[in-house]
Amino acid sequence: MHHYLGYFTPSHGQLAGLGAVLLVSVALVAIGALAGGRKRIYETDLIVGWALVSLAFVLAGGLLRVDFVAVSVGILAVAIAAAIYIGARDRGRWPSDVLRAVALALPAIWLAACMALSQWDEFTQWMPNARYIYTHDGFPGDGMPPTVSVFPAYPHGLAFIIYLGSRIAGHLVENASGIFSVILLAMFGVTVGRVVRKAMTRRDPNRAVPLGLNAVQPAHLGWVYCAIGGIAVTILNPTFVPKIVFTAYADTATAVLVGMLVVLIWTLLNTLSGEESEFSANHLAWRFGFVAMALIAVKQVNLVILLIILVAAATVVARDSAIPARAFLKALPALALMPLAMYLLWRFHLQHNGVSGEFAFAAPADWLIDDLGVIVQRMLLIASKKGGYFGVMLIATAFAVRALWRLETPFDRLSLIVGLVFVGYTFFLLFAYVTAFTQGEAVRAASYWRYNMHLGGASVAFGAFGIALLWRRWITNRMRRNLGWIAILLALAGPFASAGKIRFDLRPAKLYVRATAEEIASLLPQDARTVLLDLGGNGDFGVIARYSISRTAGFAGEMTAASQPTEENIRRYIAATDPSHIWIHFVTPEARRALGLPLAAGASHLVRKTTDGWSVVKSWPYPGYENPYVLAD
Repeated sequence: MHHYLGYFTPSHGQLAGLGAVLLVSVALVAIGALAGGRKRIYETDLIVGWALVSLAFVLAGGLLRVDFVAVSVGILAVAIAAAIYIGARDRGRWPSDVLRAVALALPAIWLAACMALSQWDEFTQWMPNARYIYTHDGFPGDGMPPTVSVFPAYPHGLAFIIYLGSRIAGHLVENASGIFSVILLAMFGVTVGRVVRKAMTRRDPNRAVPLGLNAVQPAHLGWVYCAIGGIAVTILNPTFVPKIVFTAYADTATAVLVGMLVVLIWTLLNTLSGEESEFSANHLAWRFGFVAMALIAVKQVNLVILLIILVAAATVVARDSAIPARAFLKALPALALMPLAMYLLWRFHLQHNGVSGEFAFAAPADWLIDDLGVIVQRMLLIASKKGGYFGVMLIATAFAVRALWRLETPFDRLSLIVGLVFVGYTFFLLFAYVTAFTQGEAVRAASYWRYNMHLGGASVAFGAFGIALLWRRWITNRMRRNLGWIAILLALAGPFASAGKIRFDLRPAKLYVRATAEEIASLLPQDARTVLLDLGGNGDFGVIARYSISRTAGFAGEMTAASQPTEENIRRYIAATDPSHIWIHFVTPEARRALGLPLAAGASHLVRKTTDGWSVVKSWPYPGYENPYVLAD
């Protein structure tokens, strides 16, 4: 029981970080609400505010080189003014469904607040980017200190959340992205709840409009629909992977934003066809534009997804006689101007400030055309092991093909949008493997499953609408009891039931490496040049060591099992890197002979170069295990 309670026990710093991220979220909601009228899609306020704040950082901090502290003060002033104005304008009208969704997500939010960094990309790019702007109050570039990030030119949308939360908390809030990702999922849960309610309140299918959605609906979703949306985006979501959601990775944010965009553009098309009237077409178009701006600010590849969504929407308009093409063209500026502005401003910032380091295409001569067949086979193999998500998307694609010939209902429109997005993104990923990845990564379709999580929100929206239609047709009339309480119970109980699986960060070896690396960072002089001998590992521990040690001293590299660490190879590596200090994480006989030290097993050791060779600075025994590589995951 004590061990279980530890899953939900944050440190004082983590508790302060949680409060800071919640305050940042409230500020974003206030700013986002300012950009909408009284009747708006409340769950998008957070994302609209996030998009505008990201724009402020890129414009003021990137192009004008304004100190990030000054930018933050300006954002705070706008947020306070917005909150006062919105309170007066809306006359005490609270976004009750948003508050319900957050209340249902509180156990997951609290759990996210208790977690620590543990995953590869967190240490190589996402957190180094965030830590840099927190440390230097500005972007890397000309005239600024160097960065240790692998991809410093990646968009910083999530880094801005970490920065603002860290400024409030007074320390770097490393788990801010995980907390914010859960809050984003809660907002998307409201959107999915709307989608489900549309299906459950549709007109009679025998009427002139087979699946019209213009039925009279209550002003609020209520607890049940919010809970249904909540479990749809978590427990029932085939792309809900804790090792992605509860981390600094940008994949969950991308999935939420893509899902939001698909629902918004679908709702817009339904509105233009006359089948919906809850929100105006102008409001939907501008909300789409702001959410799309946030999407561009999060991840480099997201521009491609946005373009595919717009092409899919244009295809629906071309095939659906009920939608006036002129009305859609009139909405295009609102749909595209904001994300285009974000993209161009970020590109100009990178060029203007001399920032490089992002994923790039190879020269045509280096494209892996000959490996195309192997790559496709690998993609199919991976897809065959993830039947939940790919099954839903294949169903959507099948209905999309039918909709190309007969498009009559909102379900047809949603199928065509989701199906085209899935097919388009799949072909883009195949193109990327051939033209941008190394051969080793391409032939194993590296991260293909994780990249498909970017469409997880679209998959959930389609699946939720389709299942709700089937439920209304086959189940509702046969049920005699209200089982809505089950959805509420599942939404609240999910994090408690799966806490052991979610707390993947509590791996003894990773905790040991992080804690030891932080202590080593405090021991090293600023001019130190350190290397890691992780002679039985694959690099997992090396990225942790680099992240921790590089904040105070130089980190020159690591040697892993892949380098064939014989005594001679170890000597050659040390001679090539010329370190002042070496951290031997795992002692081998070859390491002892190469360093000329009787290093004890069952511990790691920091050694420094002296005039007589190497001497031990400090040793750290393993906490209850002998082989760190067995316990690494």
